[in-house]
Formats: sequence, C-alpha cells, structure tokens
Amino acid sequence: MPDTQCPAPRLDVIGAGLCESGIPAVRYTPRTMRGTLNDWQWLMSESAQALRNAVASCDPSDVAAVTKLRQAWDADRVALALDWALARRKAKVKWPDVADRIVADPAGVEQASSHAVAAWKARRFAGVQGPVLDLCCGIGGDAMAIHPVAPCGVVAVDVHSARAWMASRNASCPAVTADVSQLNLRGATYHLDPARRDERGKRSHQLADHQPGPAFWRRLFEQCPDGAVKLGPGVDVTELALPAELPAEWEWISEHGTPVQAVLWTGRFAQGPRRATGLPACHTLAGEPVPLQDGLPGRYLFTVDPVVELSGLLGNLAATHGLHTIHFRTGMLTGDELVSSPWLTAFEALAWLPWRPRKMQQWLRDHDGGIVEIKSRGGSVNTDAMQKQLRGNGDTGYVVFAVKMGHEMRAAMARRIPFGSR
Repeated sequence: MPDTQCPAPRLDVIGAGLCESGIPAVRYTPRTMRGTLNDWQWLMSESAQALRNAVASCDPSDVAAVTKLRQAWDADRVALALDWALARRKAKVKWPDVADRIVADPAGVEQASSHAVAAWKARRFAGVQGPVLDLCCGIGGDAMAIHPVAPCGVVAVDVHSARAWMASRNASCPAVTADVSQLNLRGATYHLDPARRDERGKRSHQLADHQPGPAFWRRLFEQCPDGAVKLGPGVDVTELALPAELPAEWEWISEHGTPVQAVLWTGRFAQGPRRATGLPACHTLAGEPVPLQDGLPGRYLFTVDPVVELSGLLGNLAATHGLHTIHFRTGMLTGDELVSSPWLTAFEALAWLPWRPRKMQQWLRDHDGGIVEIKSRGGSVNTDAMQKQLRGNGDTGYVVFAVKMGHEMRAAMARRIPFGSR
C-alpha cells in the first residue's frame, strides 16, 4: 500500500485562464455521462439499496419490468441505476475480479483500461518517488492498477466531479475535481488519458480532436518530463512533434490480438523508440524500425498481431525469423520454414489460384472443402458473401487469402497450423 509519509502533490490552480508560460490555458469538456455527483452518491447510498437490488436482476429491454421500476422510483433515478447495472456487467470483461464493486457508468467502463493493460503499464510506475497523478482519470481503470504499486500511490484528477469520485472509490485513492489544463503540474509524475472524441462526439484518432490536446501535452512535457499519455492504437504519431531533447517511446498494446492502446512514454519511462506488446502473455518486440523486404510467396503464410505493423516493427519481426512479405500492403509475412512466434499465426499455402470463384470452388470440392474462412485486406473482397459462396459439403476447413500480386488478385488456398506445431 502507498506510504502514508509521502508528500501531497501540489495541485495549485494557475488562474486567470493562463498557463504558467502566460499563454491561454487549454479548456476542455467532460466526457458525457448521465447524472451528477449528487445523483451517483445517492445511488450508492443505503437509501438506494432497494433500487440497486431491483435493477440488478432487471432486463433493460423488458418494457414491463422497467415500467414497474418507474412506478416505484423516479424515472431519472431508475435510468441511472440501469446504467450502473449495465456498467457492472461490462466491467466483468475488463476487471472480472473486482467488477462487483465497481462504481461506473457504461461509457466510463468502455473508455477505461482493462485490468491486464493497466497492470502492464503500472509496472513502470513501481519505483516513482511521490504520488502519480492520473490526469483525466475517468472511472479509475489505470488508477486501480497504479495505486497499489506506486510507493506514494495515485491522486486521480478529472474535470467531471462524478468521475473523479468514482475513481476515488474504485481505486481507493484520493481524487481531485479539476480541469487539468488549469493546474500547476510542474515536477509531477503523470498518466494522462485525454478524451478521444471529435466535435460530433464520435471516437477519433486525430490528435487535434483529443481533449486536452497536443497544446497542453507540450506544456506538460516541458513541466513534467516523466509520464505517459494514453492514446488510441490508430493514432498517427507523425502528427506530434516532440522536443528533440525529450526521451520518448511509443508503445502499441494489443489484448488477445486486438489493438487497444498506444502509449507515449516520456522522460525516464522511455525505454527505446518503438515497442509492440501483446497481452495477456506479456510478449514484447522493441527497437528502431528496419525496412521490410518483399519477395515471392513461400510455403507458409503468417498473419501478424496488428500492433507489430502499427508500431512499424514488422520488418524487425520478419528479419528475426528470416521472413519477408509478398506485398508491402498485405500486413502478412511468408517463408519456406515454419516459424513459431506469439506474434504470428501460421498457415500452409496448399495452392495459389486466380481469384475466380469457380476455380476456387472446384479446388475446394476436390479437397473435401467445408467451412471456408476468407481473409483480405482493405475491403478488397466481400468476405461474408465469398465465405457463403465457397462453403462446401466436405468436412475439411480451409482459409482462403485474397492477395494482390501485381495487378492481379490471387487466392492462396491454405490450412491453419496450430501454434507451436513443427
């Protein structure tokens, strides 16, 4: 647990709408959620125990059940309680061990880091001196993981008072309601999770749509060199000009093969230029990107965890295993030797055919084809329609890759190879 002798962080409001350098402070809006702080505090009070019990077993799509609840309680409070119940159901996926005690709204759960991702990031904060500031903390997904391992714990900060209160309850840490762009943060160690929504409220990967955005980040890097900025995995890192003297590392994280975050580590947390991390197995690939070589198709095809390509380290992975690509845009590797790697899913290419459904159907009939999985890149093929068209009556499943080779589309008829097979 955090040391009670740790100094409290300075969170002075700069005031007058100016940041320390005298330029206008960056204003940003809270992430939307139902209810105020008072509403949520009432919902979690003893007075609302009966309502919480009632919604826990209520199907929100059951109109009669919801109507019955509204006859007993105020409609707005029923809606808030249904949000709370839905959030706990969603939380079972991200935090299965603590979901039954989480206080959150559905959007807060969706925006928060999962336990596996937060715990992976928290390892870098284990030796921090002084409290870690979890800026734009939301419901405290990252704070829950950092607070127990950081010697001086975490202080959660959010512009939305209800979200700051949720983080405090969920992570058992102190919380502050404040616009982070209005605070004097000089010298602090931080984790920043800016909202990723455009002006219409839709999720965005554009850095300019983050709130608070790059203007605030640059001031933060100058005042607080040691920290982490949590971003979406599709972010274009070339959009952000970092100070040449600032040590920085970009890390892309996937969970069960799905990209979930890009993290910018700065100052003493930076361990290299680029990193790809796969969870929950915690395998990593790091280094300076090297060029990816292309060539002819080999006996084996390999699909790759997307974060390897997002991180620019596909060439590094290929070089390590003696692989190459057929075309730079396929995101797929090939070679004549079977490679076993947690980053790779292996397939044996049994035949290469022109992309002509009749020829593909004939090959599948000749080889006992049954269920067919179609893999393509960039929407070049309607995979659902083609899967139905090629499905046969046999017992053998195949994978068909749609691969652009020169100006022609080719079909690689392949079988999946279990991980670790030789």
